[in-house]
Amino acid sequence: MGDWINVSGEDGHRMRAWHERPAQPKAGVVLLQEVFGVNEHIRAVAASLAAAGFEVVAPSLFDRLMPRVELGYGPDGIERGVSLMKQAAPQTAVRDVQAAAAALSPGLPRSVVGFCWGGFVAWLAAAQVEGLSAAVCYYPGGIDGAVEAAPRVPVLVHLAERDEHIPVRGGETLRQKYPERVRVHTYDAMHGFHCDARASHDASSAALAWERTIGFLGAQAAAGRVAA
Repeated sequence: MGDWINVSGEDGHRMRAWHERPAQPKAGVVLLQEVFGVNEHIRAVAASLAAAGFEVVAPSLFDRLMPRVELGYGPDGIERGVSLMKQAAPQTAVRDVQAAAAALSPGLPRSVVGFCWGGFVAWLAAAQVEGLSAAVCYYPGGIDGAVEAAPRVPVLVHLAERDEHIPVRGGETLRQKYPERVRVHTYDAMHGFHCDARASHDASSAALAWERTIGFLGAQAAAGRVAA
């Protein structure tokens, strides 16, 4: 069972984070939210990662703007979440990822996994956050504008072929620019296909992407790769 903890950054900012820790974790994961905050879905993802043997810290990246953000997937939730996302500074979010990574148990290999806006922040973290071994980006919004953020660790990207917001061509650009670091998979699905609380949920695509994610995280942790 997970619980809320407080995480402090180097600038003194304290944010809530959801924490899951199995009895004997094999690695750590910083789990990054969509625009809906660390809601029930993100906490369920954290529980699934913990069941697979990973310690998880899911920081509330909107705490600097509004504490305790937990939004639903209806029009009101989307509007509020997008508004917060537009106010959030990506580089500040990256610093908060660094703080969340430091909150994981010492000695564990650590990776970052993000969804939508969190997937974009995970992409930036792969280039900037110290001590990571890998990153996984689910349908990362805005990644087309951050192609030059060269990752220092292996990155796995999941994209939806029928995504109305995030073009698949961005994944091909990443794959061509960073062939040794970036692996891209596409799915016959819509944006948000992993989330079973959304109408766009696609069970088969979600299951396949999850299998690839767990395998990728485990392999990178076992290899002991850490950002230089």
